[in-house]
Formats: sequence, structure tokens, C-alpha cells
Amino acid sequence: MDLAVPLPLTLLHMHYLQEVLKLAESMLAGTPLPPSSVRPPDLESVQISLLAPVVRDTVPFAAHFGDVVVDTQGVYRPGQVVEATFR
Repeated sequence: MDLAVPLPLTLLHMHYLQEVLKLAESMLAGTPLPPSSVRPPDLESVQISLLAPVVRDTVPFAAHFGDVVVDTQGVYRPGQVVEATFR
């Protein structure tokens, strides 16, 4: 059976493609698939981040992370949205 995959693939996806195709064929045929030892390469050391670093992550004096800022109402009916805000 030949399964077409019309997707743009990155290098990371190529490592999974072969295993995904085997799994799909196995599922279609109803046969068990033995475990695979294929693992993608660890690219963490060469990845770049486009996010700015966290400069400050604190709460005001005498406050703590997890403090309730806006509490919920006492009673809700089915379908109502419950909202709360925490530090």
C-alpha cells in the first residue's frame, strides 16, 4: 500500500514520517506493530529563540504567587462561566 503525504516536511518531521506511515498501514491492515527504536535527533543546542527573556517575574510587596485577586461568586447555575484571577 502506498500512502501519499502531500505536506512540506522539515528535517524533524522526516524522522517521524517513516514510523507514522508504518503505523497507518498497520492500522488499516488491522495488524499489530512492534515498538520502534526510532528517535528524532536532539536539536536543542542549535535552536534559536525569538522570544525575549523574562526580565522580572515578581509580585508586589506582601503578596504571593497564587494569591486570589478576583474571587468567584458563591453560587453558579449550569451554563454559567466561573472566573477567578490569581497573581
